[in-house]
Amino acid sequence: MTPGPRPDQSKEACPACSRFTGMHLTCPYCGEDTPRRPLYRLLRLTAFTLSLIGLAILLLLAWRSPPQVISIAAIRPAMNHDLAHKDSPP
Repeated sequence: MTPGPRPDQSKEACPACSRFTGMHLTCPYCGEDTPRRPLYRLLRLTAFTLSLIGLAILLLLAWRSPPQVISIAAIRPAMNHDLAHKDSPP
């Protein structure tokens, strides 16, 4: 009697050789296509799309906000690498 896939790994098992394939789309042992999980694919696509939307919003807000204008006397050591324009006459 050949051992089949365990019930808890039936979706991760190759339909041809019954070996564990994990999240691979093809079996690394025999090259057979494994059943795809549409929920995980949708989750990955949603996460990727939301991250791109978030980056676009962040870039838009960064481009549209002007740098802070401060005077030279207001600069403190804790403000290193701060993006600001000095407020002085030309």
